[in-house]
Amino acid sequence: MEILDTLINSPENIQSRLIPCQVQHANDVQTNVYKRIALLYDATLAHLALARKAILLDDPAGRGTNLGQAIELISELDDMVKDDSENESTAFLRGLYMSILCQLPMANRFNDTEIVDRAIRYIRKLQDLWLNVVRNAEKIGKN
Repeated sequence: MEILDTLINSPENIQSRLIPCQVQHANDVQTNVYKRIALLYDATLAHLALARKAILLDDPAGRGTNLGQAIELISELDDMVKDDSENESTAFLRGLYMSILCQLPMANRFNDTEIVDRAIRYIRKLQDLWLNVVRNAEKIGKN
């Protein structure tokens, strides 16, 4: 819970780390990166919701499949974070992703919807922050 509180109380720190690496190609490449990350968040949330439903329905195959997909997507999101080991926000974001990645297998093992619910809250908050990054980039691009 304390990670989520930190995230909610200081979104500007995380927001600065969510900006994708600078590419030298035109805006279309940057836009594709923005869209890809947005789609990764959407897909992650969809798989987490399906995993939660599978836990409630006592469907081990559905639970495992969807948690596995969510783990894969979160790993991909983590891979897309700028590699800036000196930056505190980068370390925090990577730590948050790693925390989620470590917790989700326990949700599978123990049929624990609370772990999935917590992951959904974290990913939703990160998605909201990401959408703010995209909106700000679009405003800058129009100027």
